[in-house]
Amino acid sequence: MQTRRQEILAILKRNGEATVDELASMLELTPVTVRHHLDILRADGLVQSPAVRRHDGPGRPQYVYTLTDASAVHFPQRYDQLMVELLDELKATVGPRDAQELLYRIIEHRLENMPRVDLAWPLEQRLEHLTEYLTRQGHISSWERRDGRWYLYSSNCPYLHVAAEHPELCAMDTFLIRRLIGAQVVNLQHITDGSHMCIYRIDG
Repeated sequence: MQTRRQEILAILKRNGEATVDELASMLELTPVTVRHHLDILRADGLVQSPAVRRHDGPGRPQYVYTLTDASAVHFPQRYDQLMVELLDELKATVGPRDAQELLYRIIEHRLENMPRVDLAWPLEQRLEHLTEYLTRQGHISSWERRDGRWYLYSSNCPYLHVAAEHPELCAMDTFLIRRLIGAQVVNLQHITDGSHMCIYRIDG
């Protein structure tokens, strides 16, 4: 992201809201330039449409800009480290096996709230449903049939840094895939091993 737009996000994060004139003054830019940056940030879904700032005195209304929830990804996050520490503590408290069983129960609860997959569907239809779901979860998934076998690909791991230290999360994904499509799943490679994608072979 361009530095000026990142600076606008930082000001709105710090102050909660700001007008075009306030941003222009703080950044030493013209109001026209600030509006241009704000229009781009709004188009990207990072800044809300301007709202009227309430005041008691006379004068023209002032319009202020605020951040959207989606803007959070542009600020430092420490979720990965917190999750690593929580999993470390969980495994130390209940043991690795019970910790893994807990992760499987999380998947079972997730499955209860998902649209049902009819295991009578052709495997291709189940794979289509699976890849759409995984992509919505951040995995960027696809599938293909090659040499008489089915393969599932995931080009992104949404919890890469945590899974690198806790491979139980990879096992959790495999469990989810197996439960969703009702077929055996063989892990061929993982992003956490340095590969550019995760590859699973589906033995339907």
